[in-house]
Amino acid sequence: DRSGGAVPMEAMESARERPCDDGHLDPTKSRRHGMARRIWKELVQAGNVHLEWMGKTGSGSDSDSDSESLSLEELGGAGVGIQDMACALYQRSQHPDSSTDTFTFFPSVVLDRFGGLRDVSAAWSPQKYLWCVMYIGQCIVNTLLLWSLNSSIVLHSWYNLQDIFQDMLADGDLRDLLNLPRHVRNVHELSSQRFANSSQHLTSIQDPTIRSIFIQIAGAIAIFELVGVVFFCCFALKLLVRFGTNGGIFRKSEYRAYRSVDRLVSFVIPTIGTFSALKLAKALHPTIIAADLTDAIDTMSLCGGRPLRYAFCGQPLVWIWIIASRLVLFAIALGAFGVKVVIIGHQLTHPVAGKWVYAWAQAAALLNACIGSIPLAQQLQDRIFLFIFGGKDGVYQDDERVLLEVYRCSAMKRIWVQWWQERGERLATIAFLVTFDHYDLQTLIISEP
Repeated sequence: DRSGGAVPMEAMESARERPCDDGHLDPTKSRRHGMARRIWKELVQAGNVHLEWMGKTGSGSDSDSDSESLSLEELGGAGVGIQDMACALYQRSQHPDSSTDTFTFFPSVVLDRFGGLRDVSAAWSPQKYLWCVMYIGQCIVNTLLLWSLNSSIVLHSWYNLQDIFQDMLADGDLRDLLNLPRHVRNVHELSSQRFANSSQHLTSIQDPTIRSIFIQIAGAIAIFELVGVVFFCCFALKLLVRFGTNGGIFRKSEYRAYRSVDRLVSFVIPTIGTFSALKLAKALHPTIIAADLTDAIDTMSLCGGRPLRYAFCGQPLVWIWIIASRLVLFAIALGAFGVKVVIIGHQLTHPVAGKWVYAWAQAAALLNACIGSIPLAQQLQDRIFLFIFGGKDGVYQDDERVLLEVYRCSAMKRIWVQWWQERGERLATIAFLVTFDHYDLQTLIISEP
């Protein structure tokens, strides 16, 4: 029926007689079409039941006719394949019966004016308990493995550097003081004895000078990651304190309190779960570079003043900043990747007795860091926000950014009030907040007609 958007049987018959471009319908699928036809005939005999589908054609002269038709839902229930139904529906949409016949692809896409925040229960699922445990466990395991590996690298690097300087000062000949390769060879035997049972000694690197330089680079990367872990843990604690004190100890603000929750669950926790220096590589993705450039031009300012887009030579300064920062991030990410591959590869090929499980755990941590270098869930959520608030041009304006920030904070507040204060479900509230993602946004924002 054209008024209800079902697929006429003539179109299905036409699809059977004229196969789609990607292949012919096999006998099995033909039998399934027969099953679908029998279902339809039974429905007609039972009272000409009308079945609707969300996609529908426009109203024509025969919109209220009783011509045989079958909904896509019933066709799918009868075992008809997706491509077969798509072929039939495509032929229907491309061959209208009248000049007024149109095909609507999004008849049921209606955005909730209130963003779905009147009742957020629609986005809840018991599976969130499992995902919450996985996210928190990922943060804990990744932090412990990073700390264990990097602390041993820093210790090895420090002792190696200390032995080199001691040998240089004990030489006594100032002319030979800066002969680094010789001093490295002198301390190589001492270092080998000290770290005879350490998998970070990297005995696979035969040249002592190259090994020493590599260890120092590894030490610098390890210090960077240790500082990063401490920073994000302290940042998470700061956000929790700000929320617990309703915006701050000295400055009360409900907006700041719930914005802290949003930043914690949408940025800090996912970052800690996959943190490493490899995460800097996300800034090198072409799509992210383009998005960061657009955001920097719109929002970047000096000392909190006017945005640079209003300043003289503002955009060239933003370009210089983006290019320079990406080069630095590329150098750090590349160094981190090389260091981790060599060290973890050495651990796997030269395992210390009783530590082979630890070596494979570090390999899993490296894989986790590589997978999480680009935060896919965050990118998908940001893309939905850009679609909803960014307008037709796909670029945030100042008023659109304000609405976005207000909506994010309002969503956090609504979850907290409805689930923590009104229902008293503490664990469910934490799981809801931690796992709030793009699927939940789609559930809340799109309303059923």
